[in-house]
Amino acid sequence: MVPRGEKYFYSDVRFFLLKLGQGDDAKPDNKDKVKYIDAKKSYYERDLYIECEKLAAGNYCIVCEVDWVEDSRQADRTYAITCYG
Repeated sequence: MVPRGEKYFYSDVRFFLLKLGQGDDAKPDNKDKVKYIDAKKSYYERDLYIECEKLAAGNYCIVCEVDWVEDSRQADRTYAITCYG
């Protein structure tokens, strides 16, 4: 946690939401293993989010890529992911 009043640098982030398929992973011809749902990119902003009207029941995966700002201390290189709904 960065103390209030201390200079803080937000980093560039890419965020992908994927639905994991229900098929047999051992079969190489299973093209439904992973389905792209949505993605967002932030430009050094505090919040980044994906809103989905309705998602089907199943297993999902979030891929989050961060280009950490060099001026950030290693201890400040943290992030949190939450889900509402």
